[in-house]
Order: sequence, then structure tokens, then C-alpha cells
Amino acid sequence: MKKTALQKRNRRLVQFAAVVALIAAWVSIPMLTGGVKADATPVIVLRNAALVSPTGSINPHGAAAWQLYQSGNREIEVEIEDVNLSMGTALSAVVDGNVIGTMTVDDRQKAKLKLRTEDGQAVPMTDDGSTVEVRNGTVVLVAGALNGGGPNPTPTPTGTPNGTPSPSPTGTPTGTPSPSPSPTGSPNSGDLFAGLTGGTINGVLPRGYAQYEIHSSRTELEIRLNQINLPAGTSLSVAVDGTAVGNMSLQSGGEGRLRLRSDNGQTVPVVIAGSTISISNGGNAILNGTFAGFSGPSPTPTPTGTPGPTPSPSPSMGRSFEANLTGSGMTPPVATAATGEFKVTLNAAETQATVFGEFHNLSSAQTSARIETVVGTTMVIRDFGTVGGTNGNFASVTFDVTAAQVQLLRTGLWSAVISSANNPGGEIASTFRQRSGLADFDGDGSNDFSVFRPATGAWYTQNSAGFGATTFGTSTDTVVSGDYDGDGKTDTAVYRNVNGAGVWEIKSSFDGSVRGSVFGLGSDVPVRGDFDGDGRLDLAVYRPSNGVWYIQKSNNTGYSFVTWGIAEDKPMPADIDGDGKDDVVVYRPSLGNWYWVRSSDGQTGAMHFGAAGDIPVRGDFDGDGKGDVTVFRPSTGVWYTYRSTDGGYTVMQFGLDGDIPVAGNYDNDGRTDIAVFRPADGNWYILRSSDGAFQAIHFGIAGDLPIAAQ
Repeated sequence: MKKTALQKRNRRLVQFAAVVALIAAWVSIPMLTGGVKADATPVIVLRNAALVSPTGSINPHGAAAWQLYQSGNREIEVEIEDVNLSMGTALSAVVDGNVIGTMTVDDRQKAKLKLRTEDGQAVPMTDDGSTVEVRNGTVVLVAGALNGGGPNPTPTPTGTPNGTPSPSPTGTPTGTPSPSPSPTGSPNSGDLFAGLTGGTINGVLPRGYAQYEIHSSRTELEIRLNQINLPAGTSLSVAVDGTAVGNMSLQSGGEGRLRLRSDNGQTVPVVIAGSTISISNGGNAILNGTFAGFSGPSPTPTPTGTPGPTPSPSPSMGRSFEANLTGSGMTPPVATAATGEFKVTLNAAETQATVFGEFHNLSSAQTSARIETVVGTTMVIRDFGTVGGTNGNFASVTFDVTAAQVQLLRTGLWSAVISSANNPGGEIASTFRQRSGLADFDGDGSNDFSVFRPATGAWYTQNSAGFGATTFGTSTDTVVSGDYDGDGKTDTAVYRNVNGAGVWEIKSSFDGSVRGSVFGLGSDVPVRGDFDGDGRLDLAVYRPSNGVWYIQKSNNTGYSFVTWGIAEDKPMPADIDGDGKDDVVVYRPSLGNWYWVRSSDGQTGAMHFGAAGDIPVRGDFDGDGKGDVTVFRPSTGVWYTYRSTDGGYTVMQFGLDGDIPVAGNYDNDGRTDIAVFRPADGNWYILRSSDGAFQAIHFGIAGDLPIAAQ
């Protein structure tokens, strides 16, 4: 009897010890959800799983966590502990029966796998109940089910945020009456560079740059790529003069980098002027270039030719670039509310650059500003000196640029940095990205006069390249023009309902190729915006039936789903926070309210600015790099703008009832101009922000739709 009682007591102790051990084991595993986030946006779905042995034994044990961020990025982490296997044993992580990766047992009998889409790794979608296993070959060591996340996709943020509304502008407007319907550093000697060019890849123009440097103690070859529209993780090979010299793995966002240095024991090929370089994917060359010296003129772009009814596509590229400076652009990031902006425009020959910029809300007085390269040995392109103060601007300056500097700019390797007394090494910074408007078909940085004629499907443009015409689309299509292929020029594009599906058809301005993509429903509202900040428009739709924005990022980092709005709302994406990315913004006509979600920090905002019947307008009317809340009131022809620079109002009468607002940068001064298109007579009326001059031009007929209309 005593023995039986003792045995029962021992069993209870063992069971208790097992429970304690399981709890201890769980606590001993680092909290998987408390690590570094995949990005700065909030976690909107989180699922966890406790992994236990299918045999019922205490060991091994583990945990798994899966996270979905508001940006659309995903992350999964799987960990196993107290596994009785030799160090170096490879284990498989399995989700819903599919192997997602391998992990290796370490000297502590632990193994861990962490995957992030932000790093270009494949992370599976999961649901509550999805299974997670860790296997040794075919043997399941631990298993469990993910739970606690709820349904996909995200329900955040809410449709109507709280916010203190600002009063709608009142009083007698002033201004011009409605127009009448009548009309420094330097490279080492022997250094070489190569601009890398190639045809479009899946509809996107790739960019690349190679630089060869000779130092007293080493030689160095660095290759940088961007806009490579291939999956992250794709292996690309590099050859110089036909001989393989290395490989690079494509990173998230279509970027790639290979750097070889002789002082690191790496083999650096001998490069001379005239040496060739090629980047290949699976044996097929996607980029090619020839090395040359840093001195010498920039290459002359290929002429566009005489426009006709169906002009041949031009291989020339856009000449307008922009940098939106924030503290997150510094390495390491600087916590600051400051923002800044620089704009660069190349002349037609690409031998000169015109640059101007500004900054706002620095933490202390500005002390320096410069544009520099971010490849190889840093070279200062232009020093803007000291302006002082926490807010200021840099006057427009034009200077000569070399072919190498132009290629660096096109590959995203120019960076603007502004320093302050508190941050002498730099408070805000950003690299430059090519920018094109919704109607800049020649890529010179200015809006073109352009219309779409639904009756014939014809597009007509007038710009610095002359007159152009092409046919693309039908009378029921919605115009969604913008730069999708990354050449810095507006592409002809339409959105149409095909048997209930939303189909995007885009004609590349670079090579004239046409590609179609199904994204959205036929009843969705297509949205023109750059939500990932790569300089190219994303495929995006707003679904009035559920208030959800669906965004397919052009930089190949995934999708973003944001619930923001109600059925009556009008999507009005704009860069409210000045970080170079469009924010999710809606205008509610019945209330005259604006609601937005900032891409920089996920914070929401609201403003009452408008009245029933007003037309919301997008634009940066004060030129500070941030979108200004603006409406056009057809009943009075008055424009109301809430300036982001100082919180003041601008009220201007310019237009008649029936006019269509076509605000845009027509004079290339970095600020949006007030402009209207008059369908009754096909006239355009523009109030230039650069000099206050009035401009009128006849371009279009009754029934035409201006391309710049929002």
C-alpha cells in the first residue's frame, strides 16, 4: 500500500514537474513577437503557436509567430529548443505541409528560422489554425497551430478618424478674376565608370551603374542596380570583358549590389577604358555597359523624332528628379520632425543640372547642405553652404554635370544631406528618385497640355517635344496615366471593367510595349499614386463597397490593404507628411472633410476643409514637398488652399462653373499651378506660380477629358 501511494505521489510530482518544465521552456524561448519589426508600420495580424512533441514528451519544444504589417509586409519566426540532435543537424520548418526553410541545431540544442518579406524572403500567408511543424527529415519533432490573429486582411485604420476640424474658409476671396474665354569632389586618376542599360523587364526599365577605383592600397569594383523587376533573391551574374567576376542576390525593392575589394582578399578584375560589363539572369544579359573615364561630356540622348498619329516610341528618358529628406534617411536614423526637398532637372543635352531645395522644422539652425554620391568613394556633387535658421530654401542654381554623374543620378546614387547645429553629421537626408507627373509625356518635369478623346480613344499631347497623338483605349475606360515603367516619362494607361474584373492596360513610353494586369474589380475606383516611394506608380484601387484600399507595390515588396473610407468618399492620395510616399487620403463630399493615414508613422489625421459641391484637388501649391489640402468651388470659381508650410490659407478666384481643375506644375518651379480646362471651348487657363502670369492655350474640343484631371 505504501508503495502504491508513493508511486501515485511520484506520478503527481512528475506531472507537476512536466507542467513547470513546459512553462519554463516557453518562458525560456525569446518572445518571438517582441523583436525588431519588419518595418515601421503597425502589426495588424499576429498569430502564435506553441510547438510540442507529438510523442507527448517534454522535450523538444518550441514556438512560432506570424505577423502581418499594415504595409503588407509579413514575418514568420519558428524556434525549437532542447532537441537531442548533433550540432549542425539541418531541420525543416513546415507551414501547412509546405517547407518554408531550414534551420541548423546549434551548440545549445536550439534552432531558429526567421523570414521577412522586407528582406526579399518568401513568407507564406496563414490563417488561424494553420499548422507549423519542425521536422528532421520526415520525422516531426514538434508541431502546433497558429491562432489569435482573426481574419485576413487588415481592418485598420477605421473609416472615420477623430480629429479637430479646421474651419472652412470664408469671406470675400481676393486675387485675379476668372479668366475670359479668350486666349566637388573628384575621382582618382584612372578611375572608370559604366552606365548599365537594357530593355524593360516585365514592363519596368532596369537601371545600373558600375565604378572601378584604383587606390594606393587596393583596387575596387562596385556594381549597383535598381528597378530590376524580378523576384527578390534572384541570383544575377556579373561578367567583365566576358569573364565571370561574381554574383549578386537581388534584394527587396529590385535593388542589387556587388562590391569587390582586393584588400579583402577578393579578386578584382583589371578594368580599362573600353572594358565591357554585363549583368545576366540565367545566362540572359539584362544590362550591359562599357567603362569610360569620368571626364568628358554626357552622351546626347536619342532624338524623339517628328510626332505623328502613331509616333515611334522614344528611348530617351525623363529628366526630372526629386529627393524628400527626413530623419529616417540618415544612417543611423535621426529622430526629428524636420523635412526637406530637393529637385533636379537635367537640360535636354544632359550636360547641366538645375537644382533648388528647401527645409523645414530643423531641430536647430541649419549649418550645411550638400548633394553627394553614395557609391565607392563619396564625392560631393554640389555644396549649398549655410543658410541658417530652422526653415529656409536654397536658390535655384545651374551647373555642369558629367556623363558619370548623370548615370549616378539615374541609378539613384545621388543623396541630399542637410545638417544642423544639433546634428552636424546630418539631420535629414534622402536619395534622389526619378519623378514624373500624371501628364508629363516628355519627362521634362512640367505638365503637358494633353487630352483623351473618349469618342475615338485618341490621346493628344503638346509639350517641349511638339505635338503628339496616339490611339489607346475606349470610351468607357478610365484614364490612369503615369510613370509605370520607370523611365521618368508618363505612360499612356487606362483602367477598364472586363466582365467584372478591373484590368489595367499600360503602354510603355520607353519601348511602346503594352502590358495588361488584372487588379481590382470593375466597380472599384482606380487610384494613381506612388505609395512605396520608388518613383513609379503602383497599381491601386479603392473599393467603395467596403472602404478598402488595395495596393500592389511597384517595388515588388508585396501588397498593402488599408480600410479607410466609406462609400461616398473620393480617394485623393497625397504626400501629406513629406516622406516621398503618397499617403492614403479620402475626401468626404457630404461633410467637406479630409481624412488621411500618414505613411511615415501610421498616424491618422482629419480636417474640415470644403463644402458641398466642392471638387477636391491634389497638389503642392507652396512647394515644400508636402501635399496641400485644396478644393475648387465651381459655383464661384474660387480655389481654397490650406498651406502645409505655415497653416495659412490661400484663396484665389480663377475659373467658371463647369471648368475642370487641372492643377499641375506647368512652369517647372516645383510648385503646383492653379489651372482649369474649359470643356465648352477646349481652352486651358493657367496661373503660373513662378511669376503670377496668366497663360491661356486652346488644346482640345468639347467632350475631351484633360489627362491631368484628378
